[in-house]
Amino acid sequence: MKRVPVCVLVAVCLLFWTGAVIASEMYLGQTVYGGACYQDYSPYEKGYSRVTIRNVSTKSVIRLTTVNFYDPDGNLVKEYLEPGDSLPTDYVYIGPLASATFLADTNTIQEDLYPAEAGRPSFIVKWDGKQGPDARGLQRVQAPIIETSRFVYSPLSVGGGPWVARVLDVAPGTVIEVLGISSSRSTLDSLLDFQRALQDN
Repeated sequence: MKRVPVCVLVAVCLLFWTGAVIASEMYLGQTVYGGACYQDYSPYEKGYSRVTIRNVSTKSVIRLTTVNFYDPDGNLVKEYLEPGDSLPTDYVYIGPLASATFLADTNTIQEDLYPAEAGRPSFIVKWDGKQGPDARGLQRVQAPIIETSRFVYSPLSVGGGPWVARVLDVAPGTVIEVLGISSSRSTLDSLLDFQRALQDN
């Protein structure tokens, strides 16, 4: 039996590996943790801790199903997607290249009640790939960029004048649960097994 040159095997492995990595970025949905930023404001400043969700896809929609704020002890403080006057349903759709931001003001955070040795509050965001209210099932889509930050605005001088806005302490969210990943992940696992077998031989 004619043996396949090693260079050909390596090329095929790289091709499959690259395709698997790209495909593995497609998800049915995720749960993302974001630390609410420290509220360190002077008497002349006003600000919010916020979480921003950016849909990086040029074609697909993502659906937010949960945006919650928790205190340092892990107690639920606020559910942003509760149906009400400003939100008719308990989810929000974000279109291609669109974004959504949710703010936690000092009344929500109540950080002055936390002792210095305590932890800090957090956001939990859950999203999925449902493409609209009438869509059936979930679609695999690119994961959005989810970041927390501080939005601070203050006057140019202590005496007053125009106010200036700043965005501080931008931090990426951390994926803590995956609803679904591309089936190409199994292809990558098989490829890694194949590479190990080559090394063993």
